[in-house]
Amino acid sequence: MRDVQTIKEAAESYTHSQCIVKVETKTGVFNIVKEFFRMWGKDPDIRRYNHKEWYPPPLISDPDDFNLWDGLDIEKSNNIDDGTGRDYWSKFKIFALNLFGDAKVNNYILSR
Repeated sequence: MRDVQTIKEAAESYTHSQCIVKVETKTGVFNIVKEFFRMWGKDPDIRRYNHKEWYPPPLISDPDDFNLWDGLDIEKSNNIDDGTGRDYWSKFKIFALNLFGDAKVNNYILSR
């Protein structure tokens, strides 16, 4: 099963999408409505990907694949301060690593 569209299929899917572009002239700033897909296709920094992947570190994705991994939500949350000064998340990661025995397996399971 393919998980990406061809350029032709994407153009058919998104030609209706529009965006607003600010244009500055000598008489002022104007908003112009343009077709998003055509503008996006002309972007010099556009990238093309072959697949969508989801690789937690230390796994490395191919440069032609779009890695959707953006970390674990729990890593971004603050620890509850219970007055002991313990970092429970770090302790849990060490516990899980000891339990599973392999960093790649550990990261994969924790990411799920």
